Amino acid sequence: MPSSFATVKGWTKSILNEGNRNLVNEFVSFMETTDTSENYRRGNLIPVIFFAKYLEGKSLSEVREKSDIIGFLDTKKKDVSIDTDKRWIRTWNDYLQRIKYFMRWLHEQLSCLICHLPLTRDGLHYVVRGRSWSMIKSSSGKSDSVVHTRRDSSKNRRLVQRSLSMISS
Repeated sequence: MPSSFATVKGWTKSILNEGNRNLVNEFVSFMETTDTSENYRRGNLIPVIFFAKYLEGKSLSEVREKSDIIGFLDTKKKDVSIDTDKRWIRTWNDYLQRIKYFMRWLHEQLSCLICHLPLTRDGLHYVVRGRSWSMIKSSSGKSDSVVHTRRDSSKNRRLVQRSLSMISS
């Protein structure tokens, strides 16, 4: 008998990396707020849990290379002598689509992270969006104005947070 969504949700406890476990739990919360069936949620969650376990110590938010995902998907390949019809291809493609859905959700979560720091004495407004930051001259002089930044994927989020903590102090 197939596992229920509640059972699969409990599998997140077996993810050793705490950061990955928290991200997967946030993804579960997101899926519970969408108007989708439990079967669809379960189907999306299973590959994500397996992928998080595959990464072991590496964080899901650090996955930048296609080779990280392809390496996981290639574990689903079977030898021709075992699977003469090559049915593993369906699993490979299905897992790919579901992991892409998760990675798009994760990217959106990281890029929607906007923090505003108060204006400094020199009138510069510091803005963090995802993994990038920039100093933008405030046109209105108000600290509550929304400022969008250009994405710079070369910046590491921890480096940005460290830099901003040094700037704000």
